[in-house]
Amino acid sequence: MRTQKIARGRRARPALSLLLALGLLVALAPAGLAAAPPPPAADGADQDELWVQPAGPLSWEAGASAAPLADVATITGPAAPAVSSPLVMCHATGQDVSITAGTLSTVVECNVTTSQDGAVYVAANATASAQGGDVEGTFRIGVDGASWPYDRAVSVYTDPLKVRNKVATINGLQPLYAGSHTIRFEVRRSRGSGALRLSLPSITAIFIPNTGTFRTCNNALDGAWTTTSNGSLEVVSCTLNAPTNGYLFFAVNGWFSNVDGYYQAFYRVQNDFGPLPPTTSDVTYRRQNVYNDSMGGGGSDDTFTVTGIRQVTAGTRAVTLRAGKWSGSGPGTVTLNDPNVMAFFFAPGEANAQVCEDQPSESWFTPFQYFSFARRCDMNLAGPSQVFMSADGYSGQYVPTPSYPYAVGPYEMGARLGVDSVTGFATTQRNINVVEDGIDMSDMGFANTTVHSVPGGNHWFYWSGALNSDPNVGTAAVYRLGMSVIAIPGGSVRTFMPSISK
Repeated sequence: MRTQKIARGRRARPALSLLLALGLLVALAPAGLAAAPPPPAADGADQDELWVQPAGPLSWEAGASAAPLADVATITGPAAPAVSSPLVMCHATGQDVSITAGTLSTVVECNVTTSQDGAVYVAANATASAQGGDVEGTFRIGVDGASWPYDRAVSVYTDPLKVRNKVATINGLQPLYAGSHTIRFEVRRSRGSGALRLSLPSITAIFIPNTGTFRTCNNALDGAWTTTSNGSLEVVSCTLNAPTNGYLFFAVNGWFSNVDGYYQAFYRVQNDFGPLPPTTSDVTYRRQNVYNDSMGGGGSDDTFTVTGIRQVTAGTRAVTLRAGKWSGSGPGTVTLNDPNVMAFFFAPGEANAQVCEDQPSESWFTPFQYFSFARRCDMNLAGPSQVFMSADGYSGQYVPTPSYPYAVGPYEMGARLGVDSVTGFATTQRNINVVEDGIDMSDMGFANTTVHSVPGGNHWFYWSGALNSDPNVGTAAVYRLGMSVIAIPGGSVRTFMPSISK
């Protein structure tokens, strides 16, 4: 086994409840698996076991509803009335677009105006698919006239036996000076003969001032990190000094590539420097497949993202991305490109913010073509607010009990964020394919982000999913789904929907 860092130089081509199904099924795992969790396994070993906490909803065999609010997080009470917050948010969703150009073009942008210096956290994502031939796209974040230095790459295919829909994600945190700024999601075609189709590309930003008790940290590994080890290895980390008790939002992001054959990687976030939690209670644990392809210049590329929020006490706080090779996967070398770790700290009072913390991991599944939610949190907002929502996880194969009455196999899933109704916002939909791969079907990461304006009062915020109509033969499944919500006083969110068609 080996672990090494490779210098940059491959830029051109290294580049889903309380509302449940009526009658037969509630969207959760089988009762036979809702027993006490198995003993913790070493990273990379038996990580694909589907375990649901005993407190979670019951299986379809039980024919009973979930325990009241079993999967609901009731979060902080109303913040003190305030007319503004030092945090500034923007969000925009763009039109579907096809990209064939080899130079970066803006597919969606939003604007932030601040009167002080600080940093901006940006999350951009879209459903990526191929038109007319296999294709790879490269993604960047731009601010004003400059592009941030790190790329993300995603390969998509027209072959029905391969992954046809992926969620392309890119996150970053960079300094931002006082003034008005335009934040952009930039895309280009970097490989292949087809057109890169992006559905509902979106960009979300949060400005964090550098005054008072606000703190940020950001660290990126320049180039590629590789390993063939099944161990959980540190990739990159960042630290900050929290001056008081408060909340820490964290995000890790990067992209996998194939340099010498297909493989399955796992990755997770370690908070601070204590022992790693068992995977059955670790919402940040994810798996991802990277395959071979025939486009030339290497194999498939795919992005990964993990976000979360947690209460912390004053002192040094650390966020570390860890990764390894899942045992039983293919022969290739796990390769992470330009992995990035970022975080920001705020005290709710000073930020005039209400927060929904991330909760322990849960699993969710459905064979139905209507949306049901897998994660939910409730907040009582003191007044009209802008609400930032971030959710991510990974989709893979559902392993049923023998008497499960619905089809299991390859599928396409739709994922949405929403407020107060189960169907979610259509503008946040992300589509993911899970296909046969000869092992345990593909594991694919996804992410959704939005900022939504809501009136004051009680609201519930959620992530929901459904089996898409094409194909309708499988059972959609989601693992290690995490969701975070931050609400600040404010009015409408400014959006920009470009008329772009390429």
